[in-house]
Amino acid sequence: MVMLQLAFAAAVSGMVVTDSCGEVSVVNATTEICKGSGVLVDMETITSCSQFLCDNFEFEFAMGSDNTSVLTGNSSGCQIIQFTDQNVSEICVAATPIPTPMPTPAPTPVPADCNATQLNNETCEMGQLPLPLDTLTECLSDFCQMFDFEYAIGSDNNSLIEKSTCQIVPFDNQPNISALCVDAPPTTPIPLTPIPETQAPEDVCRPIEVGSGEHKTCSGGTFIVSSEIMDECKEYLCDNLVFDYARGSDNTTVLTNKAEGCTIIPKTDAQSISELCAAAPTPPPSGGGGGSSGMSGAGIFFLVVFLLIVAYLFFGILFNHFVQGKQGLEKIPNYESWCKLKDRCLCRRKGFHAVNADGLAH
Repeated sequence: MVMLQLAFAAAVSGMVVTDSCGEVSVVNATTEICKGSGVLVDMETITSCSQFLCDNFEFEFAMGSDNTSVLTGNSSGCQIIQFTDQNVSEICVAATPIPTPMPTPAPTPVPADCNATQLNNETCEMGQLPLPLDTLTECLSDFCQMFDFEYAIGSDNNSLIEKSTCQIVPFDNQPNISALCVDAPPTTPIPLTPIPETQAPEDVCRPIEVGSGEHKTCSGGTFIVSSEIMDECKEYLCDNLVFDYARGSDNTTVLTNKAEGCTIIPKTDAQSISELCAAAPTPPPSGGGGGSSGMSGAGIFFLVVFLLIVAYLFFGILFNHFVQGKQGLEKIPNYESWCKLKDRCLCRRKGFHAVNADGLAH
């Protein structure tokens, strides 16, 4: 049998798309039926591919899956007419094989550890966990044989094991319910990295001293050091100071001397307690008092004089320029007076004396 591979059809605005009829063919007229994997084509496809079939195959009448109508060949006008007892061939297309899906392997169940359980009266103890329902179901027969109970419950609060029937039953406020538990896995403690004890800087601990007087309190100009500094400097204090018990700003703890271990312990009323003192910080010198960082009185005086001279020249020049309209050196304030002073100084330097209009030296 000669099978021509054609395209399936799709009619768009009355035109047959030839490429869409790729697998449609008409069986040999002597065989007249689809063979092998061939199936009859639906009538919609025959209608779309009618002209393509008439042009490429020789037949009188051809039918598809609709047994009530047939397609005539070119000699009869290539049209669809009603089926009667005509010598009919079949229009076939190769059936598309349905791929057989690969079976999905069932997951291998992980067997429950039925031996790692224990029965408690009502609830699991500290360090234990209730068993999940799937473990109860998987180990049902084992639990019925291993333990003596009426009803046993795991982590599912809605289901119980009934010992008399050895079945899972709904939770319905039954009495005498026991808990099936398993030991919780041990947790690995996180190792703590010890923080190395750093020696306090000597310049922080050096100014600390024990208070004086009958009660060994801090005298004027000193203050009680903080308890944090006392703890930081305890080795230095025990090695360099003499005391029985010493306290900082915290009145609840004291530092023992070296003979007592040089440790910080709670304060009691029976202890002979001294205070750990340090000098109060020196305030910075106030300005204007002759300190090294301030300006002296003479310096301030000359600064004021210099500023006055600058102001005199600046404002005087502005006044002479804009108000008096003077030009050149005449803009200098009191220019005539400065010139007379200059001439007088020059005359005296040369041994002359200036005379006035009356001829008198002056």
